[in-house]
Amino acid sequence: MGTGDRWVVELSGELIDLHDAVDLFRDGPPTVQSYVLPHREAVVLMTDEFELLQAIPDVQIAAERMLVALNAVLYLEDRDRKPLSISGVHKRRANGTWDIGMIVSGGSYRLRGARLRGQPGAIGPTRQSNWLQAGLRDEIVADVLSYLRGEPDWIALYKAYEAMNKDANALRPTKGNVTGWPSKAKISAFTGGAQLHRHSKTWCDRHDIKSEDSMGFDEASNLIRSMIKVWLEWRA
Repeated sequence: MGTGDRWVVELSGELIDLHDAVDLFRDGPPTVQSYVLPHREAVVLMTDEFELLQAIPDVQIAAERMLVALNAVLYLEDRDRKPLSISGVHKRRANGTWDIGMIVSGGSYRLRGARLRGQPGAIGPTRQSNWLQAGLRDEIVADVLSYLRGEPDWIALYKAYEAMNKDANALRPTKGNVTGWPSKAKISAFTGGAQLHRHSKTWCDRHDIKSEDSMGFDEASNLIRSMIKVWLEWRA
């Protein structure tokens, strides 16, 4: 954190998840760091983008947008992680100390992410940090990640798949096939499961979609998260 930074956004969540966020997003931007605020150590989100803003509500809005992508990236690793949220916005005083912070209410996203360990000894941004940056600067990646907010259901997973698959099809002529893409049978089992949950039994019977040919939700979540990770690496 530089001496000229004026804003930090304090994050809250389970201790293990906060520590993992520090490990994974230490070399952003944005970055997640442990930092001493008034009377305690806290985990904070920081980025140069905050320094362009003048008011607490503007910083909060920017941080919420980043947290959507951050938690979505974490969800790719493990859908059972507890969500991180915003607990306060702090401004540096003229004498260099930090104020006690404005506690935010409402608006902050409660998102799911991944429970995983850091990458000791790694130099430079982690791949998760690169995915986060892609989600903040690329509209297509942002769209895919946005479907992973909250607790994604069948519809959210299918929408993420549709957006990702459309992009992969558009880029294939110049980039080739996606390395690590699942088989057509696997994808068909996923789309069948999604259709069973998106449409009525009458509609599925009319289109010859049978429950025995589809996959369960846990397998579907694992499949889509795996596909998104290889897609992000392929299109980088």
